[in-house]
Amino acid sequence: MSGPAGSQRYETRDDALSKPFVVELDGERLRVTWEGLPPVERPLAEVACVRLAFDPTRAETNRFELALELRSGERFRWFNRRYRGVLDFEDSSTEYAELARRLCTEVRRAAPTCRFVGGAGPLRFLVNVLCVAFFSVVFVAALVGFLFVGFLWGIALKLLLALFLGPAVYRWLRRNRPREFDPLAIPAELLPR
Repeated sequence: MSGPAGSQRYETRDDALSKPFVVELDGERLRVTWEGLPPVERPLAEVACVRLAFDPTRAETNRFELALELRSGERFRWFNRRYRGVLDFEDSSTEYAELARRLCTEVRRAAPTCRFVGGAGPLRFLVNVLCVAFFSVVFVAALVGFLFVGFLWGIALKLLLALFLGPAVYRWLRRNRPREFDPLAIPAELLPR
């Protein structure tokens, strides 16, 4: 969503407990305005890190996050959807992707030392990989155990579970591998399609 010439606006709301807010990119300044509060305005030159990540939930399987960290430690983040009600989200992927591309370009220009990182943080990624490995071992052990006791329904249920959850786990791991990226060539897996 665009505002006056040269500015770009993105309206969103994270959840039922947060107020709607507007992110506006205007030249070399970022303005965030929460409903009923005065705007918070920061120069893009103060951005220390931009993170783009795939961040799905059970209710939102195509959710992406853009997070900014300023040199002061202040953080801003938003997603590619708007909360409308319980399990009701409006997709704003097109506007989100446009703002993410423009923001990365403008931050690169205004803050040449800024880091552009994609995916989950290294610790979060490692914990998820370890959990997948642990539960894979438990899964195989359960299959072998069910095979020995002749519990064929258990085997069938485990295989159906693997067929259902396997692609989602693989997709998360592939998209959220921690890495740095060129802000002028954002990897496709870091933005919604």
